[in-house]
Amino acid sequence: MRDRKKRGRGRKQGKEFMDAALDAYKRHLALHKWRQVMDVQSSKLASKRMAPEQAVREAGRFPGLGPYQDVWERWWDAQVVATTVSEAPLFGRIEAAVGGALNEEITARRQRGDAPLEDSLSYKMFVDQALDRLLEEESGSLEEL
Repeated sequence: MRDRKKRGRGRKQGKEFMDAALDAYKRHLALHKWRQVMDVQSSKLASKRMAPEQAVREAGRFPGLGPYQDVWERWWDAQVVATTVSEAPLFGRIEAAVGGALNEEITARRQRGDAPLEDSLSYKMFVDQALDRLLEEESGSLEEL
């Protein structure tokens, strides 16, 4: 009986880890897009800075996502382009767009029978890098013990 409890808790902790990893991945993608907007806006000559609205529109392209590209662009248009700064700050709008698009992509992947997001190269690379950083940070504290 006791072994069953331990196994059950382990699976729950594994699910919590995967949920946390997915949330971190969403945040990572949102930060990447926000930086892209800032880069597009500042890449113009200092005297002729691009308007924030135009930078947002230009950064709203998602090449390389195959059948999910339209999902991402639709969420970007609805959450980032169509809303104003007074409704929510730019990063919050980007985060909402990324979260919605990623959730819809996950559902669409299941429906289409495609490989899950967790098997995608970009997600695996993100998790690997995050775990490497975590292990590097922890290795220092373990050596002190």
